[in-house]
Amino acid sequence: MTNDSVLQHIKNDEFYPTLIDKAVHLFFGICKFHCFADWNKRTCITATDKFLLINDIEVPDFAKKMEDVAVDLAKWDLEKDDLLQIFKLIL
Repeated sequence: MTNDSVLQHIKNDEFYPTLIDKAVHLFFGICKFHCFADWNKRTCITATDKFLLINDIEVPDFAKKMEDVAVDLAKWDLEKDDLLQIFKLIL
């Protein structure tokens, strides 16, 4: 899956009906599918934060809150469903 396909998939309201679902898929896709040679974890945090801000959702200290989450996700210590639960808690 490429960076472009992650962005294309979140447009599908059938698979990702809510803003939280879209944000989770964006975060997960960038982190797990190694869209870039390096900085995937930082990019998933920054891109998702920007996505939320564009949609008028401000999460104070989002980057700080999501640092360990991104690391755990990259190591497969978290699954996508776990990530969804974390997003529901912080949003």
